[in-house]
Amino acid sequence: MTTLGFCNVFFDPSSSINLEELVERDYINDILAKLSEAMGGSFYEYRFYIFSCSKSGVVPQSACIDFPKKVLFYLSNENNATPKYLSRHFHTIFKTYLTEQDYRNIRPFPLGYVGKKWKQNALAINDRKYNIFFSGNVNLNRMSLIRELSFFKNLWPEDNIKNEERMYGILRLIGSLKPDYSSYYPESYIKFTKQFMGGLSLEKYNAIMYNSKIALSPPGFYVNQTYRHYEAMRAGCAVISLQLPKCYFLKDAPIIQTKNWKEGLALAKKILDQPDFLAQLSNQSIAYFEKMCSETAIAKYITETLHNSADIRKVKTPVA
Repeated sequence: MTTLGFCNVFFDPSSSINLEELVERDYINDILAKLSEAMGGSFYEYRFYIFSCSKSGVVPQSACIDFPKKVLFYLSNENNATPKYLSRHFHTIFKTYLTEQDYRNIRPFPLGYVGKKWKQNALAINDRKYNIFFSGNVNLNRMSLIRELSFFKNLWPEDNIKNEERMYGILRLIGSLKPDYSSYYPESYIKFTKQFMGGLSLEKYNAIMYNSKIALSPPGFYVNQTYRHYEAMRAGCAVISLQLPKCYFLKDAPIIQTKNWKEGLALAKKILDQPDFLAQLSNQSIAYFEKMCSETAIAKYITETLHNSADIRKVKTPVA
């Protein structure tokens, strides 16, 4: 198992990707650094395992290791179900995309951000260059946004969006065209790409995000929660999204949630005409990310969880 800079932190070999492919690697590393500071010597009483797997039901190799204080970070699985089958094999499990309440020793974990931590300070919201920002890949759950942005939306029946068989053909066509809707609103950047991380470089993406007033955050391939929700709050953007699941780290976030993108885009235009309200949303985004999702906040959350959790793994049962 490969370590991440600490002798007691390991990347589980049952992961579906290599450590180098873990897009939130820097976020995790920074959390671990803050965690080691927060926990002091007790940090080394635990073994931490990073398990990144998009498939459900996979058993990490670390489940078979006999050690009383094993902590699992279960990443990349967009199934919001709680992996109860792993509960007895770990002291504590932190999993992304959870929407259920805590189950025994399984706790929610935030998605965080992709790439390195952005070192520059955010500009004052009303001094930013871009009004509306989105850069991301085309998927079926984003077709309603594409329709609302499209000049031809009146020729594109909404019922077609709900027909998956029809939409996959259109989806492939749109993906190959990489549509640009930046002209939808003045001084905006709204572009779709063919694949995840297939457009802007991370440096350019962050530079635009930190120079944008409003970030559109449409659903991912399977769920409405995405890295962009966290990245946009971190950058101090006003964030507009479809309805989000009631997950711990976003349930009270200052994200404007709408039923559909017709309403969402109309709200974006209204907010841009209210600079004071826009500034309020920006300040709320930054404050919320720092309080709930920053590396320091998550290290504190993990520390408190571990210190308050009893080791419930009563039986040393091998994984079937």
